[in-house]
Amino acid sequence: MNFKLTYATMFNPPAEMHTRFDAALAELNRSLGATHPLYINGEDRVAASHDTRRSPIDQRRILGHFSLATVDDVKDAMAAAQAAFPGWRATPMEERVRLLKRVAALIEERVYDIAAALALEVGKNRMEALGEVQETADFFNLFAQSQRDEALWCLGGHRTI
Repeated sequence: MNFKLTYATMFNPPAEMHTRFDAALAELNRSLGATHPLYINGEDRVAASHDTRRSPIDQRRILGHFSLATVDDVKDAMAAAQAAFPGWRATPMEERVRLLKRVAALIEERVYDIAAALALEVGKNRMEALGEVQETADFFNLFAQSQRDEALWCLGGHRTI
């Protein structure tokens, strides 16, 4: 489907948009109620305690059981982020731009799945959820382009600090 949801197009979307959202919502409903570990330093970490989250749309609907981080979990996550930063800082601009655009592409590929989860988690209607997810993908594309443009500007010697 070549349709892209925007605030200008959301008032007359094609029927396929609703069909794809409904399919994503049905798939998501089959996976509700799972227990989710923390993800720290590239690994799942089982937590000692969890918080059960319910949908604001229907409090009987359990979305899942989400791990609660301890102070040590947070310290480990911060240490992992600090350890990863020098590698990210050394990553060439072209690779950073490629990665940001890949993030945008993955979000767009999964726009219906993410929007369905957003609708159940925070109670947004489908149009708002789809619009928000698409805006997120657009943000990554825009940020990637701005990083590329700024780097080219700096390479041209036009930037003064």
